Amino acid sequence: MAVSFNIDGNPRGPLLVCVHGLMGGPEDFNEICVPLKEHFQVAVVDMNAQTKDRNLLSKVDHDNSARDIADFLKKEFAQQKPYFLGISFGGKVIYDYIEHSSDNFAGAVITDAGPGVIQKSDFYNFITVVLPSINKSLPWPKLRDELKEKVPIRNLRSLIAQKLHYPNGPDQPAQWRSGLLELPELLVGQRIRDQWASVEKATAPIKVLVASENSLIASDDLAKMESSAHFVLKKIPNSTHFLHVSHHDDIRRACLEFLQPQSILGHTSSKEKGHSA
Repeated sequence: MAVSFNIDGNPRGPLLVCVHGLMGGPEDFNEICVPLKEHFQVAVVDMNAQTKDRNLLSKVDHDNSARDIADFLKKEFAQQKPYFLGISFGGKVIYDYIEHSSDNFAGAVITDAGPGVIQKSDFYNFITVVLPSINKSLPWPKLRDELKEKVPIRNLRSLIAQKLHYPNGPDQPAQWRSGLLELPELLVGQRIRDQWASVEKATAPIKVLVASENSLIASDDLAKMESSAHFVLKKIPNSTHFLHVSHHDDIRRACLEFLQPQSILGHTSSKEKGHSA
């Protein structure tokens, strides 16, 4: 099995399986899941054995991960029908899980990922065209101007700037703090096929939080999702594809809506108000 799991939270609560994105990791859920663990037993999937080993790039695909997750749940949680929380690429994994295990699916919250192909989306263009064109050899003042020109969305520009640092001083070339520049290669190398056939097998609602800007969901795919009975869509104002970084409270609320009563939602919203973006 190429994935591993960390189990935490309320052992008497329903199961919430959390699936991270392509360049993310289980740490993406550290803050998001703190209040959720009061209500859910949380199983955080770690796919880093696939995504961080460059020798395995050709083997990384949502179908393999989905089968591993299904096998694990069948073995360890045979009596529980799980809910899912997927970030970006993690949502694509969940769509394939539905195809293979629709009878063991209670519902899902997915951040900014649809079942269609992604090549026509704004985010795909940003990652494969705009990001590689940024000239890291420029000193910071000039690089800052270039970022303003090429990345007009302020929230996205701030996130990209945080990934840059100057280990040898501001007059020397910058470096990325993470493997951000590997993302274009990873995206292009993925077998990210159309997954609408998977969605048609869903037996429970799929809630998708849609970024208002720089979304991974292409416009034609979004229109199809809006007319599908399988989806509950919510566009998050002032958000980019990285809304899992900036809009924790919206994600938590969407998960808690599965539970009811409304008093749970009101309590958590009030307690977490300071985290809203």
